Amino acid sequence: MRSIYLFLGIVFYALGIAERFLNLGILNSLYSIFEPTTIFYILIIVGSAFFISYLVERVRKPKGYFIAIGRRKPTHTFMRNPVKGEIFGVIWHLFPPDVFHYDQQPWADGPYCPKDMRELDEKTKGRWMFKKLIWECPLCGAEYPRPEGDVKDRVEKDFAAELRKRKGY
Repeated sequence: MRSIYLFLGIVFYALGIAERFLNLGILNSLYSIFEPTTIFYILIIVGSAFFISYLVERVRKPKGYFIAIGRRKPTHTFMRNPVKGEIFGVIWHLFPPDVFHYDQQPWADGPYCPKDMRELDEKTKGRWMFKKLIWECPLCGAEYPRPEGDVKDRVEKDFAAELRKRKGY
């Protein structure tokens, strides 16, 4: 979605500049309604809006806009054995919510390397627009592709849906 905002911003800037300074006549039908200067300013404002949307999406953190909002590890995880599951090619420790507290959600801990059960580090690989996020094991150096977005939240929601489907918590 981010690249669409950037593309549209560049298109509107280029169209505005080409129309104003090169007199290409692409928007001749609008000149009967608006002044050429007004059309130029409208194109620049719309292009700026798309470019600002691109920048906001680029710096937006999961579950918040400019700061990440996190949850603390719930107390029910300390007394239970986790359910181990392989999701996105890595191991997750999944804790169902406590039966005595209805407002709690499942908790996912991880990701862990499937080979040696070490917690994986999150790294970026590549340059500029070709950057991608990966998980890397600090012990064996194995790399696993990391999906975009808040992966832990998706794992917790999928686990909650699976629990509801199984036993209706």
